Amino acid sequence: MNSLRIPYALTQNKNIVNPRMANKDDKFFCPQCDSNVILKSGDIRQPHFAHKKDTECSAESVIHATAKKMIILAWKNSANMIDPRHDPFSPCGVSIFRKCPKCDKGAYGNVLVGDIGDIDNVKDEVGVGNYRVDVGFMSCGIPQYAIEVVHTHKVQSEKWDDFKKWKFPCVEVECQHVIDRWNLSLQDPPSFRRLFLEPIQNNFNNDPILEQRYRYDCKHCNPELFTIL
Repeated sequence: MNSLRIPYALTQNKNIVNPRMANKDDKFFCPQCDSNVILKSGDIRQPHFAHKKDTECSAESVIHATAKKMIILAWKNSANMIDPRHDPFSPCGVSIFRKCPKCDKGAYGNVLVGDIGDIDNVKDEVGVGNYRVDVGFMSCGIPQYAIEVVHTHKVQSEKWDDFKKWKFPCVEVECQHVIDRWNLSLQDPPSFRRLFLEPIQNNFNNDPILEQRYRYDCKHCNPELFTIL
């Protein structure tokens, strides 16, 4: 008997659904292996999804896959200009909290700000050099920056060192943080529903070239940029 509880599932349209908001008549799929899962709910037990048969999926792999898909779906909702009022179960866009390298204060903003190519796709498990990143933000098929989603094992220092050497920007966030922020975003009014993430670390300000290319417009250091005329 399979006892693995799956906290979120995918719909046939590849949207993420909370079991509390799911309809038993619909079909659902595992975020990790994409096999069919069933909705289990009742007066006593907490609603959740479960595989129909024994599975090689683990709780860690399911949570990791769910967090990655949340980031991708939030970005694609924004890129496709989906009106969040028509999709009440997911945020529309991704914002990252960044500290200003000058005053050490910070604010939420787009994943990166600067003269970067237009991002036309977001994919999971993207190759960067001899590594793979969890979520790659792509322009014409080339990864421009990445988000690493960690559950128990943080990104190795060798990977960070190579990304710095290659001047490849990356953000590291925790799985549960992504899921918690996803749930929190659903409490916001539709027009403010975004996935606000606070990274464990990033490498945006480790190099003068990176700092210049992926500039941070700080309202504390550059108030004139935020003055409403």
